[in-house]
Amino acid sequence: MTIAILNLAMILQTESGVIREMRVAMGAVAPTAVRLGSVERALIGKPVQTAMSPEVYAGIEDDVKPIDDFRASRHYRLRVARDLLQEQVLAILGLAEA
Repeated sequence: MTIAILNLAMILQTESGVIREMRVAMGAVAPTAVRLGSVERALIGKPVQTAMSPEVYAGIEDDVKPIDDFRASRHYRLRVARDLLQEQVLAILGLAEA
């Protein structure tokens, strides 16, 4: 049996160096998949460089409610969720470090 510790889906659109649209959802971090509204609000309408700030992703803790179980602890899921999201946003925007 394969069960995800967490998963991520995202749509991100930029125009003239500004994030114009963003929708982010994560699964396995709450009883059902959840939108990460705090992160969406923190980035929509902002310059793409704003995505490099770790503070933008801090609000994820308000959006997700992960559990502790034998696959992963709540703390681990929160840390990985935040790190995975930031890594993927930066990769999509072309701001990731090589």
